[in-house]
Amino acid sequence: DWTEESRYSLSPQSKQILAALDREVKLIAFLPTADPTQDELHRLLDEYAAGSRRFTFDFIDPDRRPGEALRHGMQEYGLLLVATEKKENVRAATEQGITSALIRLLSPRPVQVAFLTGNGEASPFDADPGGLRAAGDALLANGYRLRRLSLFTAEHLDSLDLLVIAGPRSEYRPEETALLDGYLHGAAGLAPWLMSWGVMVGADRIVDGSGRGRLVGLDPETPVVSQYEDNPVTRGFNLGTYYRLARSVRLPTALPKPSRGWLLFRSGTGSWAETDPPGIPARLDPGRDRLGPVPMAVALDHPGQNGARLLVIGDSDFATNRDWRVPGGGDLFLNAVAWLVERPEEIAIRAPVVRERRVELNAEQARTIFVAFVLGIPLAIMVLGVTVAWRRRAL
Repeated sequence: DWTEESRYSLSPQSKQILAALDREVKLIAFLPTADPTQDELHRLLDEYAAGSRRFTFDFIDPDRRPGEALRHGMQEYGLLLVATEKKENVRAATEQGITSALIRLLSPRPVQVAFLTGNGEASPFDADPGGLRAAGDALLANGYRLRRLSLFTAEHLDSLDLLVIAGPRSEYRPEETALLDGYLHGAAGLAPWLMSWGVMVGADRIVDGSGRGRLVGLDPETPVVSQYEDNPVTRGFNLGTYYRLARSVRLPTALPKPSRGWLLFRSGTGSWAETDPPGIPARLDPGRDRLGPVPMAVALDHPGQNGARLLVIGDSDFATNRDWRVPGGGDLFLNAVAWLVERPEEIAIRAPVVRERRVELNAEQARTIFVAFVLGIPLAIMVLGVTVAWRRRAL
């Protein structure tokens, strides 16, 4: 498969989910026989069937077999996944659509996710460039249930599987952090609360002076990461990611057992943690600034805290709508969510969005092609034919 998006090969995530199938799953495509998309869909489903003997598929023309369509509750053309007594509609006849439907079909229950609000955090329902609408849509496609949560009105967080704090713009008050962690009393702000979990967030911003970011049009205060540490979240992850005005995030030198902590990734060589405020031009001060590589993301597993898990990345812009279509950031965000809610089968690189390729010509280019191919080539053939005929007659 030599295509840029590997459109004729399944992504690592799809292969991983197929390999983990523990039951028979059948996809039924309710499409008319003359549907022009059937051939391409058949090739895609052949890839799924090759990935697991438990995955099968069938094509049914609902116009010729309306009884079959009604028996499965299909009122219109579309794709349906069936496993024992459970069914799931496929929202798009693409690898992304089929794999997302598989995840929903195999999930025992929807995962409840809340995005914290009240201190300027990004929202999964905000379509602006700095919002998280694209990330929210990706979670919804996988069967997650989303809502916004304010600590000013929340009495308890027991019903949640995951709480996301995405880039707060103001500090948390003591009563808010007390709700986040019942045993923490009197600390003001998010950083002290994280420190109680063993995470230290630096009062700095990471600057990459190596020039790597300039190759892709980024400034030094947007460090690029291309190498990742060995940990459950980024193991096997090989996509580049970048982070705007990221802060350093560190683990303590030791954690009480049975807790475990992992460093996810660092900035590259030639970087440093700048301690001057953002309004002052970044310049390395060896006496104050920390030389890189600088740790930027960590994960903790606290089995003794009711199985609590915590993952902290020193930036939230990488998952916003502005950068979602850039390969890397979206996969990292979804992998982080999957690890936090203990769904390891979803931790992988996903199928890329297949971009539509178009050739757009201006009027002059269209005229040139018309003259060359519609007039030029026939005229050249005519001249060649007349020349050959004239030479034969001359002989």
